[in-house]
Amino acid sequence: MTGIVQPEDTQVTISERAAWHAGAGAAVAAFFGFLVLLAVAVGVVIASIAVEAPALIAVAVALVIAAVLLISMVVVVAPGHTLVVQLFGKYVGTVRNQGLASSCRSPRGADSPCGCTTSRPPSSR
Repeated sequence: MTGIVQPEDTQVTISERAAWHAGAGAAVAAFFGFLVLLAVAVGVVIASIAVEAPALIAVAVALVIAAVLLISMVVVVAPGHTLVVQLFGKYVGTVRNQGLASSCRSPRGADSPCGCTTSRPPSSR
């Protein structure tokens, strides 16, 4: 049986960054925003059927896509666990605060355009 052989001087450097995220209030607001967008999308579909304007279906699809993007920001971090935030497979940061949060997936790190606050990882002991 052969195993993977690595040189003894192989060293992996791991650096952790705090991910941009907002607290539970923003997560609840994102959830209610999701519900509102879905309700408006259903209303647009009903209106497009009533006035026989199929072009309004495109508006409803755009609203559903926006709702899915909004709800994808809501995350739950279990006590004693962390959450790694990725954007298209690239490491963005780590959320260490437990509970409900709204995590912005921005590849720009500290220059996050979403206006969220950042958490600092605990200092090493």
